[in-house]
Amino acid sequence: MKLLLTTLTIATLAVTPFAYTADPAGNISQAIKVGSDYGITHFTSIEFEGSGRMEIEGWIDQDWHVELETGAGSPDLVHEEREKRLNGTWGMTADDLLLYTKAAAEAGIVDIEEVKINRRDRIEVEGDDARGRDLEVYFQRGNQEPVKVSRDD
Repeated sequence: MKLLLTTLTIATLAVTPFAYTADPAGNISQAIKVGSDYGITHFTSIEFEGSGRMEIEGWIDQDWHVELETGAGSPDLVHEEREKRLNGTWGMTADDLLLYTKAAAEAGIVDIEEVKINRRDRIEVEGDDARGRDLEVYFQRGNQEPVKVSRDD
């Protein structure tokens, strides 16, 4: 029985080498570094996709919103797009991202798939809980207590 459980555990780990488990803040930190190195000061969305790809959106100044995409398992950019917008900078700072992803982990998220903020300062952290079920945790900027937690049971 132990051999079977050990084999299943190893097989599961081998199939998901790019899963964002155990250290969600580490992956967020990598996304923040990529975005910050590019010049993003206010992040609007970070999404982790299959095979280690990331999509990062945010503002590099008052007028330019950018979308960045990294390659599989690499921090190197494979796509970048800039759009001039006249509605001004909004989003989360790097410190905000770390704060709310930590609060989401405390609410039960172990695999982060996406972090985003809307113009009304509502923050959504999507991912999976320890049992692999979808979990969404919502915050209002300025409060690390979730305003809503939604689980797929």
